[in-house]
Amino acid sequence: MKILFLYSHGGEIVTGGEKYEDMLYRELGKMPGIEVERVWLNNDRGKLRKYLSTVRNLSLVGKLKKYDLVLFNGAHCFNFLLLIWLLRLCGVKTGVIHHHFLFHGMGSVRRIYYKWMECGFLKGSANIIVPSPYIDELCRGMFPRRKIYYWQIPFEPSPSALPPSPVAGNLLYIGTIEPRKGLVHLIDAMAILKERGEECRLTVVGKTVRHDYKELLDEKIAKHGLDVRFTGFVSSQELDRIVSEADIFTFPSRLEGYGMVICESMVNGLPVICFNNSAMPYTVKDGVNGVLVLDGDSGAFASAISKVTSDRRLRDRLSEGALATVGSFMTPARFRDTVKREMAVILSVPEVR
Repeated sequence: MKILFLYSHGGEIVTGGEKYEDMLYRELGKMPGIEVERVWLNNDRGKLRKYLSTVRNLSLVGKLKKYDLVLFNGAHCFNFLLLIWLLRLCGVKTGVIHHHFLFHGMGSVRRIYYKWMECGFLKGSANIIVPSPYIDELCRGMFPRRKIYYWQIPFEPSPSALPPSPVAGNLLYIGTIEPRKGLVHLIDAMAILKERGEECRLTVVGKTVRHDYKELLDEKIAKHGLDVRFTGFVSSQELDRIVSEADIFTFPSRLEGYGMVICESMVNGLPVICFNNSAMPYTVKDGVNGVLVLDGDSGAFASAISKVTSDRRLRDRLSEGALATVGSFMTPARFRDTVKREMAVILSVPEVR
């Protein structure tokens, strides 16, 4: 059996979704009787190439017929919308790995257009693979006639007990630097706390996707004299050190399909403060393993930070709750068994034309 992961662009494993698909690719490669390939088409090199790709990619149909299954990433719907429907008509089995709906973060006409594209793309495949409970619930409601496979992201429990109590006010954010991630709200919250005479320090780990957004953050940080350190990418050893010194994982994202970093922080016993939106309440339980804040409210975010940093018993209780939550996560062994069992079903069922 031959399986192809086909991407319009990319190649660098950065985001949580990319890490998930890389893990899935490697797991499938270990299964007997399955050959796995991965191809990036670089459709994003130049505007003309990008906008013509949706039609140009139709020429791939002949090559793709040799595969028993072609897997796409749902975020690449623009480049592959026509191709996935043509493959369906030709009887080529396809699947879409869907992490989150892009149109949820858009407005007006653009929202309508992207919703049409994303939903049309997902309807083009009989098989939809989702890694999170939030997207699983949405997809089952929106696409009742599609086969939906919930392959939850696996996490290894931490081998150690509760980490040593860190210095109060050491905040940590891990993720890309772009508007959707809401870092401006975290910076504003820190400014509010400083005005109240409450000091805190923030370490930001991750790649800058939007440099204009980073410049906006830098201006705010300089204006209020905040203690913020941007590390960019760091080694796993350095990240472990940074996490061990963190007091709270602060995640002000405005839209997530899952938020892998939330789960990863809980594995290390960090309580989480985040906005109550999209996927966040599926993992973060207010007062149990973290604090859920009214969406987009920087003042409420500041108050949540103040509450946890000033009450060490609360912080310890939330930390214990975070570690307890890890017990409900998918383990690598269960993930492997689930994928093996359900992939056999996908490969054995004829594609519906």
